Amino acid sequence: MFIDFETFQTRADKLRALMDEACVAVGRRPAEVQLMPVTKNHPVAAADYVVRYGLPADGETRVQEAEEKRAACTGPLRWELIG
Repeated sequence: MFIDFETFQTRADKLRALMDEACVAVGRRPAEVQLMPVTKNHPVAAADYVVRYGLPADGETRVQEAEEKRAACTGPLRWELIG
């Protein structure tokens, strides 16, 4: 089941808060750590959520899937191959 943007936003906000807490706990500035969602096996709308949320990059493990999403994505997004 694919989620709506509001659910994505809520989950990303909670994750960002946890990341910030972890950074503070180890004496690191939260601004030094970046959240990068992975949209593997999700529709192109997931990549559009990443753009809409304001994140600069999306991770993919398959070149073919990344190419298809990149062509259909409506906003500026850096594509990262992860493995």
